[in-house]
Amino acid sequence: MRKMIGVVCLVLAIAPGVRADDEPGTVGFMLKDYPASETTRPLMISAFRTLEAVNDHLEKIGADRISCRPVGSGTDESYEALMAYLQQHPELPKRPTNDLWDIYIEAMAKTFPCE
Repeated sequence: MRKMIGVVCLVLAIAPGVRADDEPGTVGFMLKDYPASETTRPLMISAFRTLEAVNDHLEKIGADRISCRPVGSGTDESYEALMAYLQQHPELPKRPTNDLWDIYIEAMAKTFPCE
């Protein structure tokens, strides 16, 4: 667990997409305190679980899944994928926090596409 927290802290330290000077009310500002934040960690867990539920439902009705993460990956891996996606798209951390779900879904779909 300590290694994972260290990795996440390192990602945050070097991630140009999320900077220390991000404005309050933006995606970047919200995400920079993960996993220590009392609000951000539960939010990421909720996003992860919601996406899993949506994917399960889509599969049950015969529709395509939004993303296909590797078996055994979880919230921390999803967060790392989200951070990598933000590095590739530095305009996204500047968007309002209300856009986090849309950004998260896009990041998961692009990072873990279903074949």
